Amino acid sequence: MSKIAQIQSNFLIQFFRLTRTARLDFGLSKNPTDPPSEWKFVQSPYRGLLLDNALKFLPHIRAQSVRGADVYFRPHADNPACVIFLDDLSRRLAAAVACKYQSWVVETSPNSCHVWLLTSCALNQRERYEEQKKIIQTGVGDPGSVSGEHFGRMPGFKSHKRGCWVNLISYPNTNLPRYQPVNTRAVQPSKEKSNLHHRHRRKGQSGRDESASEWGYVMGQLENGVTPEQVLQNLVEHCRPRRGHDAERYARRTISAALKKLGRSRFNL
Repeated sequence: MSKIAQIQSNFLIQFFRLTRTARLDFGLSKNPTDPPSEWKFVQSPYRGLLLDNALKFLPHIRAQSVRGADVYFRPHADNPACVIFLDDLSRRLAAAVACKYQSWVVETSPNSCHVWLLTSCALNQRERYEEQKKIIQTGVGDPGSVSGEHFGRMPGFKSHKRGCWVNLISYPNTNLPRYQPVNTRAVQPSKEKSNLHHRHRRKGQSGRDESASEWGYVMGQLENGVTPEQVLQNLVEHCRPRRGHDAERYARRTISAALKKLGRSRFNL
């Protein structure tokens, strides 16, 4: 099995496990040789697949991708799942989400990402829609992609529509919390505090909390096999608004310390 095929299989296994979904849907958009207005979105026979069947379909789907199909996936629309889909986030904003909550970040085209945000409880399709709508109202995600059954691009495949590869650039850091849906919270937060990437801290505490969160993010990504170079790029984009010109030096120092703690060779400074 190729490295990319192994990553795709491992991603599906982890996605089933962490989202606690029972079934998954694939979708294929084809044929890119036709004008985009004539592309067809094909779901049958890729609906409601158990994990074993989803893994068995991967070679067939890869063959379809080679023939020009764009590949999408989602938790089966009729099943509850512990995840919310967010569309069209910049790399910086996606990294901010991944530094705060357990989530996957999939870069679908340059500086445009999908985020699969893990939640503390299972949500049905309507609940996913409601939660996604609340998050988008804080300025995170595409207002045109509010749907509890939305498809995201499957990592490791080529986006024929955009002419680039779809890359998995961040894994869930299990040291971080899952996102708690608003309707399950004991106290409803204000709109400002519910902003997904907003951090409200007492003066003097913010920097320490940010650094601790970023340390946990780096450790989690390296432990999940993300390359130090990719972690560096994500971390620099996340912390640049706070650290300015010092962002890259800080990120390299943090990654080097994490690699040392993991018993791996130091990052090439």
